[in-house]
Amino acid sequence: MHHNSVRSSFARVSAYSSLLCALLVLNGASALAAGDNSVKPGISASTKGLHRLDFRLEKASCASCILKVRKALRAAPGILKCEIALRKPYGAVVIYEPNKIKADKMQNIAREADPNKRVEFAEQMDEPINAIPTLLLPKHTTLKPGP
Repeated sequence: MHHNSVRSSFARVSAYSSLLCALLVLNGASALAAGDNSVKPGISASTKGLHRLDFRLEKASCASCILKVRKALRAAPGILKCEIALRKPYGAVVIYEPNKIKADKMQNIAREADPNKRVEFAEQMDEPINAIPTLLLPKHTTLKPGP
């Protein structure tokens, strides 16, 4: 009888744990969408004429440097969203208005954000988009094998 009671208690705890995990995941996803990853205030999430620039951030490898670059890019006029991965290959993505800012200007902003480093944008991929993604993830997420 004791074993059935333990199993029943374990099943209840397991069900509650699953529910709690699901709630935390949902809460985390909504916090990410509404937190640092949100669109600048006053910008429509379905704006047309936008571009998405994906690139790898090179010559910046510490979290402090990368966060300085991300903060500077997010503050730049014409940039609506920006994310930079804090692990190699330091993939980055920027949603921007091409009539207000160009990739070379973004790279200058990144360089000025951390004068001790000469950050560069490598493997740039620029494409037009019709809507701002809710969750912005860089395309450069894995290291390429060496020669």
